[in-house]
Amino acid sequence: MISVRGTSEAAGTGSANGGRTYASGGAGATLSSLIGYANSEPYLPVYQEAISYPAVILPATGPTLGYISSVQTGITNLVGEINSVAGACPYTNIILAGYSQGADVIDESVGLTHSSLETVPALSSAALDHITSVLLFGDPRYRPGEAWDAAGDGIGGGILEAPTGQFVNNVHLTYLPPNYDTLEPSTYVQSYCFTGDEFCQSNFTPAGATIHGSYGASTVIGNAWVFFMNWVTDN
Repeated sequence: MISVRGTSEAAGTGSANGGRTYASGGAGATLSSLIGYANSEPYLPVYQEAISYPAVILPATGPTLGYISSVQTGITNLVGEINSVAGACPYTNIILAGYSQGADVIDESVGLTHSSLETVPALSSAALDHITSVLLFGDPRYRPGEAWDAAGDGIGGGILEAPTGQFVNNVHLTYLPPNYDTLEPSTYVQSYCFTGDEFCQSNFTPAGATIHGSYGASTVIGNAWVFFMNWVTDN
């Protein structure tokens, strides 16, 4: 299970896997709830690691250290880690989980969307074959009506999928499960976006911020784990 935390959530400590992941922690509060389900599985051993990246919105010291640079670092480290795990562990299944900015990192890395502002290294065909499930929460690139949207999701679009602004050059890439080309993308991708969410529904109000931060304590975390388990135990 490779986790990518949301904006401003606490980073992990130490460095592992060539600096692509933290040695400890770094999944963030929201995805820690999902990890709790993984740890409670008595018959399914799950190894967890979190991608090391800035997870910031505003520039730290200059214009190149803001959101776009942060996402780029996340994409580079995530794609590198997926390729590395697939090569080193040929019989493992990979589950990707991302919240907020972390969902954007995964979204672009696996090809659900892509902004021309970031460069995405290629995932090997072997790596794609190892991805068993993709779980996204509060994705700022959320688009209503996609096959991977969860039931009950909001009907609006995310802040980075707005019709105007600097992100208008997004290219929508169809993503089908490898070797199962007759199946819909929803087979192992699931995106959760609450109605009124600040970022995945572009609702910039105090209520929107509260909603955006509520995934970890909601029932969708359990639903997401069941979604993953249904896939991995059937295959």
